[in-house]
Amino acid sequence: MKITFAAIGCLFLLASMMFLTACDVGSTPSISTGAEDTSNPFDDIEPDQVNLDNITVPFDGLADKLRTNEAATFGGLYDQGPQWVIYFTSDGDQTIRKYVPAENMFQVSVRQSTFTLVRLETAQKSAINAFTTAGISTSSDIDLLLQRIIIYVNSADLIKAKSVKTDPTSNIPVDIMTPDQRPAEGPWLQ
Repeated sequence: MKITFAAIGCLFLLASMMFLTACDVGSTPSISTGAEDTSNPFDDIEPDQVNLDNITVPFDGLADKLRTNEAATFGGLYDQGPQWVIYFTSDGDQTIRKYVPAENMFQVSVRQSTFTLVRLETAQKSAINAFTTAGISTSSDIDLLLQRIIIYVNSADLIKAKSVKTDPTSNIPVDIMTPDQRPAEGPWLQ
């Protein structure tokens, strides 16, 4: 007899529904300690006053600390809603514990980076220099998500820009595009 994951899921769902129907979901069991304290420290707070989006943790200055103290492995960071995404080339899980208290680790997502932020910034400066030397004005971004440099040039310079040689020893991709081709705004663009 062949049992699929779908069949197991259906059985689990059916059993859960039967359990919830049999239970009085509205009541909460309580344990009596003899001296009942019926006060609630949150009674004075209205539900609309609680905003979980505004909870902050000690991330102020974290980028500067990591840039200074962990330059050999730090690949960059950005704020992605409820979590901070932090890139390291190696040992990121152990490294970040030196800077973020254990109770705040749920707000951190450590990811693997191919390049350090120092290398990405160096490649960005080198690419900008190559385009400036060729007489092409540019703007640029570092894309932490895709680990690349994006150089923006105006449409008139696009063909000329495609012939500009950037530093081949950096191994960091350099993409050339016009400003209207810019990727959707994202916090991973530095």
